Amino acid sequence: MRSVGSERDERGRPASDPHANVASTRHPFWLGGSHSRSGLGAPVARLSWRVVFPPRPARRSRLIRWNAALSPTGRDPMATHQEALRHLSGVTLVWDLARDGATARLQVAIRNESTQTIRVDALRIRFERADIGPGVSDWHMWRNGTQSWSGTRGGPVATSDPDLPIGIRRTTTDPKHGLPTASGHVRSAWMTVIANAVTSDTIGVASLNNADAFHYIDLAAPDAQLAHLDLFTDGDDIELEPNRSTILAHWYLAIDDSGSFGTPNHMLKQLASVSGQTASARLPSDIRTGWCSWYHYFADVRASDIAVNLAQLPQATGSIGLDYLMVDDGHQAEIGDWDRRSDGFSNGMSVVADQIRAKGLKPGLWLAPFLVGKRSRLVGQHPEWLLSAGRTPTVALINPAWGPQRIFALDTTRPDVLSWLEELAATVRGWGFEVLKLDFLYAGALPGRRLRRDVTRAQALRMGLDAFRRGAGEDAYLIGCGCPLGPAIGAVDAMRIGPDVEPRWTTMRARTVQRDLHGISTRHALRNVVSRSFMHGRLWVNDPDCLTLRPTETELDDDERFTIATVMGLSGGLLVCSDDLTTWTSRQRDLWAWAASLRGGDLYIPELAFDDMPDLLCSTFEDRVVIARLNTSEHPRHLRIDVARCVGHTPDLSGPVTDAVTGEPLDINGGIVDVGFVPAHGTRVISLHR
Repeated sequence: MRSVGSERDERGRPASDPHANVASTRHPFWLGGSHSRSGLGAPVARLSWRVVFPPRPARRSRLIRWNAALSPTGRDPMATHQEALRHLSGVTLVWDLARDGATARLQVAIRNESTQTIRVDALRIRFERADIGPGVSDWHMWRNGTQSWSGTRGGPVATSDPDLPIGIRRTTTDPKHGLPTASGHVRSAWMTVIANAVTSDTIGVASLNNADAFHYIDLAAPDAQLAHLDLFTDGDDIELEPNRSTILAHWYLAIDDSGSFGTPNHMLKQLASVSGQTASARLPSDIRTGWCSWYHYFADVRASDIAVNLAQLPQATGSIGLDYLMVDDGHQAEIGDWDRRSDGFSNGMSVVADQIRAKGLKPGLWLAPFLVGKRSRLVGQHPEWLLSAGRTPTVALINPAWGPQRIFALDTTRPDVLSWLEELAATVRGWGFEVLKLDFLYAGALPGRRLRRDVTRAQALRMGLDAFRRGAGEDAYLIGCGCPLGPAIGAVDAMRIGPDVEPRWTTMRARTVQRDLHGISTRHALRNVVSRSFMHGRLWVNDPDCLTLRPTETELDDDERFTIATVMGLSGGLLVCSDDLTTWTSRQRDLWAWAASLRGGDLYIPELAFDDMPDLLCSTFEDRVVIARLNTSEHPRHLRIDVARCVGHTPDLSGPVTDAVTGEPLDINGGIVDVGFVPAHGTRVISLHR
């Protein structure tokens, strides 16, 4: 374990010591028994289920809760432990623990050996101990939101995360499990790292069967005392018939107590790699840049608008061309009636696709396949297809852009709905569209009554995605949006990792109703792009949303546009513009080229688990290291860049240090580069040349 001196950085945390000659020690992962300084204690599972009593389904079922302890013996870090624990009711819990040095996999299955059908409520694995360096008060946790638009950030475990009002929570955060709000109580969806800010000791946890259920990591440490560390799996009250079994949870756990600063960032990359490999993540590389109609034309887009922007290509985007062009919301007559055209596309979509392809681009189209509007023909033809909350359909959202109507969700466990989704995807491909953006996908996982009672919400969502993929074909490029992240790994090619941007930095609504964390806001989007950057190339291609560079109809100033372009470029995912290209001048083309020039490096964010809004981004290329320092505050600040903290070791300074934009040489003194005063929401970028 590396001891850390008393020297502190500008945030009050211990400064890095890149010159220390330290031997790194990897301790074996432990569960009970012998352990190193960092680790987890023996887990105890609490399984809850209900027994169904046919033939009287109206009879109230009884909730049974059972605590089952796992106490593995032996000290061999490579040992495998299997155990079956049977309840008097005939329900058996099967543990399978495989340890490999500093990592472990814990799989838990349930087997119904009774004569009655049971309903699985939840599985909670509670660890009796968690040692992550000395002092719970120094613990920080990276908290992942459930879906694309949910706020994601790092911070002290003492700081809880505010949730949205219940009326809008279902569209943006989690429709079933509200965030804990008590001080010292935090939660992360399916993946997290918990790190000690002083010692850098880190524990990483990720669920690996995300297409089977929704999983959460729940940490409560009030008054800097650990109360519990729970791995929670939502069973959604699914039915399990006699003599049937199902895997409830499959967790991957890892420990790193090497003392290296930046371990949380590396640990998150490790967790994402294992998750992606387990779920057969799709990682295409042929589509990188695009144009989308949404942020200029919104739902009023017409075929003539597409033609106007096509006419600006390739001159408008300069040397950085486009791979695809996306027709977003507005081409359909009604939500759900995707085969009926709006007035703006009366000649049909095949004509538009042909025009896009004639420019050498892949045609793209927006859909919300799990939604259906009350005014649609589909609702009248198939009311039985709708997810319900009893006698009435479940309302997925009300969107003013679609008029005064309720928008419902489809039941994606129905065979007829799955066939319809396949046919829809095949139809759209038949029109000539290759890049398909699937929006509002959370609707497939909303709570409600489904035809199949043996399917979790996560499984229902994945069934819908798989049906669409079958219809679209393996060569279709699917972009998920508004989607619970875990169940979509391996189903989509790209994933929106943050909320929608706006032509302004933030709004009163974002700061109040949206708790300055969740939902539509450029500031919120950038936080998520940074916080989820490590997912790119491991789980899917990251979609950071669109880069709007327009000179008019915007409240963003030049510094803010530069910051957005820099962050989106360094994040390495899709780079998509969404302006009327007739308004672009050399300034917009230069900024577009700047963002494109920043892609392709290995991005490292030292503060990823520690800060609400990390402001230091470091990307390593073959010939240089690019470091961006953001001023996310509301006032100008005098900023410096600690080069050693960025690169994690003593850098090779044989080459010059320059301003990455102007090429002007910069002085480096004691490993520090002074970049001067940076405007509010501005950014300075330097290059360390090898």
